[in-house]
Amino acid sequence: MYHLQVVRLSPSLPNLVEFQFGFNRLEVLEPLSGTSTFAEAKVPVLPKLETLNLEANELSDWTETIRELSKLPKCVVLSDAICLRS
Repeated sequence: MYHLQVVRLSPSLPNLVEFQFGFNRLEVLEPLSGTSTFAEAKVPVLPKLETLNLEANELSDWTETIRELSKLPKCVVLSDAICLRS
């Protein structure tokens, strides 16, 4: 499953709190807004997600990655090591 597929499925996963997405060879995270048909309806992407594991992917631009992940309203832990919010 690719990142954009997850974003498109997110309206169907409103109660997801933990997501293990490690070891998927992700190189970049596409913008979390404007990537699905739900963006126009202002449906939040994974509104209850607290933990996201991106371990062992190939993300190269961490500035952009953190910017995109900061749009997740409750996400606190990234890859079991980086806290986005305290």
